[in-house]
Amino acid sequence: MNKIKSAKEKPASHAFRVSTDEIRRKYRQERAVEMPDRLERRVALAPELAPRAAVNVSREDGYVVVPAGRFEMGAVLAASHAMLATADVAGKQADAHKAFLISLGEQRAWSLDSPILQLGLRPEIVAAAASYLGMVPILQYANFMYSSYTGEELLKSQLYHCDSDEAEQIKVFVLCDEVTPATGPLTFLPASQSQVVRDRTGYRYKNRLTDQEVSDALGGLDSEVTMTGLAGTTAFIDTSRCLHYGSRFQDRSAQRLVVMLQYVTPLAFLYTDDHRSTARFRHLVTPESDELTSLLLGVQ
Repeated sequence: MNKIKSAKEKPASHAFRVSTDEIRRKYRQERAVEMPDRLERRVALAPELAPRAAVNVSREDGYVVVPAGRFEMGAVLAASHAMLATADVAGKQADAHKAFLISLGEQRAWSLDSPILQLGLRPEIVAAAASYLGMVPILQYANFMYSSYTGEELLKSQLYHCDSDEAEQIKVFVLCDEVTPATGPLTFLPASQSQVVRDRTGYRYKNRLTDQEVSDALGGLDSEVTMTGLAGTTAFIDTSRCLHYGSRFQDRSAQRLVVMLQYVTPLAFLYTDDHRSTARFRHLVTPESDELTSLLLGVQ
C-alpha cells in the first residue's frame, strides 16, 4: 500500500471522512465487515484489559479530566521541557500549517525507551482507550505540542470542530505546565451536547463553528469544559465526538505546552487500506515485543 496520502492527494475515502455522522458511521461499519481478521484479537483482548483502566470514559460524556498527581508524569514532563529548551520554535512556526500550534518533536526519532512512548504504552492508559473504543487501539500519534499567541483572528482549530480522522478515538492530553483560562486551554463540549450541535447545524467534518453558532444550537455555552490545572493534569477525550477548540490566548506573552497521544482503530479514515503498512510506530516492534505492544504499534 502507498503511504498515507496528503491533503492534496485525497484518497477515495476522503468524501466519507468529511461527510456527516451517519455517512461516516455507515462507511466504518462496512469497513469492519471487510476486515474481521484485523479486528478479532483487538476486540477479544479489550475486556481482559478493562480492569486495568485508569479511568472510565462514558459514551455520553466522551471525556474524563484527571487532576495532577493521579499519574506519575515526572519523566515525560522533564522530556517536554528539555524538548522545548532546544526547539527552534520560530522556525517551526514559520513553516507550520497553524503557527499558533506546533509539534516540537520528530516522531520518527522516538524509541520504546522515550518517555512519551513509555507513557503511550502504559497498560492503564491503553486499557482506558481500549474500553472506550471496544478494541485494543493503535497508538498513531505521540508528540509535544506548543502553542502561543500569534494574532487576534481565530483560525482553524481555534474554532469549534470535531476531528475527522476517526469516527471515534481517544486523545490523551497532559499539561506540561500550569494552564489557566488566560493561556489558551483546550475547551470542549461533552459528546452528547456535541451531537446536538452537529444535528442542529447539519455539521460536516470539515466545518468550523463559531461560538455563536454553537451557542445558538444549545441555547448557551454552559456545558463548556476547559482543561485547566497544574502540570500533570490529564484528559482523555474523544475528539471526533466532542466539539472542541484551543489556543485562544488572553495573555499574549504566555505559552502552553502539552503532551498529546492519539489512539485510533484499524477502521480510522487515516488508514486508506491496511493499517499494518502505515501505522506510525510499527517499525519499533521487535521479535521480543509482546502481543499487546505489537497491536498498539500496528503490526498486527
